[in-house]
This record gives sequence, structure tokens and C-alpha cells, in this order.
Amino acid sequence: MVNYTKENSNTKSKSQDVRINWIDSIRTKKPVPDLGAENDAKYGNDAIEVVKDWLTVAEDGYLTLRIRTQWSHAKVKHNINLLTNTASRNAFDLELRHDAKGDVGGPMGEALIAFNLNELPRVGDSKKVKVKLKWKSYSGEKTTEFDLQLRP
Repeated sequence: MVNYTKENSNTKSKSQDVRINWIDSIRTKKPVPDLGAENDAKYGNDAIEVVKDWLTVAEDGYLTLRIRTQWSHAKVKHNINLLTNTASRNAFDLELRHDAKGDVGGPMGEALIAFNLNELPRVGDSKKVKVKLKWKSYSGEKTTEFDLQLRP
């Protein structure tokens, strides 16, 4: 992710000079398997919000999510995972899991996380899939769908 400022340019070309303010990476993970009754113990079951804006997107085989949850202790590492094959035969029916490691109070904080879905099983040679995502929010279970173009 890059934050930049356009620089004044006296040129009539189609290029634009910019000043890079900062560059940051986005944590990228692969989905993990559904473990059935062991999911809560392994992956947690704490509330999390998926923010619906331009940063939450499915493209190029990746599902990138802007998430929001409560963080009170900066030293507590929260774990975010994406489960596959959640009570479905469709590999693209996914469940977002959050393990706050007991850190469930404090102010809301945000983060970005991306999941590489390119290696999930496909039906035939389809490159375009419908991703169904569910998660436990602070107001109950939520779901949403994304159209995703996979890499060849």
C-alpha cells in the first residue's frame, strides 16, 4: 500500500510526478482447513467487523479485508484466519475467524489482511468464482459475497 502526494508538474505529458509519503505491506495468508468441533479452540470465535469500503475487495485471486475489532493491549497478538470447506462442498464458502487471545475490551482498531485464494479447488477450469464469506460480528452473524477473478 502506498500513500503519495501529487507534485506540481509543468509538463504536458500524461505522466505524473508524486512524492511517496509512506509504503506499507498487507499481511497475506492462505486459508486454513475447517476442523469442525475444534474450530473455536484452534481459531477462536471472537467478534470482528468487516468494513465495506474500497479497501475490502476480491481481485486477482486475493480477498483483501479491512477489519475492525477491539484491541486494549498492544502486546496481545490477535489471530485472524479464513476457514475453507465450512459445511459446504464449495471451496469458496469461507468463514472469517478471530482469536483475540482474551483481549476483548478497549477501543476499536482497524487492520488490513489479505488471503490468497488461488490454490483453492476449482470447478472445471473456471477462473471466475463467487466467494461467500461469513463471520461473527458484534451484532451477530453476517455474510457477504464477492465476485473473484482467479489467476490462471
